[in-house]
Amino acid sequence: MEQILVSINTNKRINAHQIHSFATLNRIHIYYLLSKYQKNNNIMIKKSIKINSTHSIFIIGLFMLFTISISYGQTITFCESVDKYGKAINPSDTFDIDTAGSAICILLKPSGPLNTLVVQYEIYSYDENDSLVLNNMLRQDVQKNWLFCWQRLSFRDSGRFKINAYTLDNVLLGSGEVVLLIQKE
Repeated sequence: MEQILVSINTNKRINAHQIHSFATLNRIHIYYLLSKYQKNNNIMIKKSIKINSTHSIFIIGLFMLFTISISYGQTITFCESVDKYGKAINPSDTFDIDTAGSAICILLKPSGPLNTLVVQYEIYSYDENDSLVLNNMLRQDVQKNWLFCWQRLSFRDSGRFKINAYTLDNVLLGSGEVVLLIQKE
């Protein structure tokens, strides 16, 4: 069985042993041409499936959502400290703090260089309705070519917190959530 991919715009045949899709980006159409030729009484039978533009937009949307979720997953890691290579020491998403307050580190490791001179952190807590409430904002001077940065923060209150990190141009660099529990004596 040989699979052939036929370009809609050029009618050019392309051998596609491993290629199963062809996208015409200028028209936002994706065609899946699963061409299977079978000889049946010396007659060639071609079967192909064409996905219409509604399905194409849905497939592209799912792909973009998957890509975004990978790119902007939890790129902020919470830990006890950070070594000089950017490795989190004792990372966790839950920490015990005492009533006098405890410090934890937030490690920002985006997928590439920071590309900014300042990282702006927004620290939110969740209220009883599960809504975000801005608690604090802070800035950290960094270098554009740095691959990571970290900040030590002190917390006195228990709860669930979300931290977003942005460039000066308000481009999201990373986000993460942590749960802090009051240590019981």
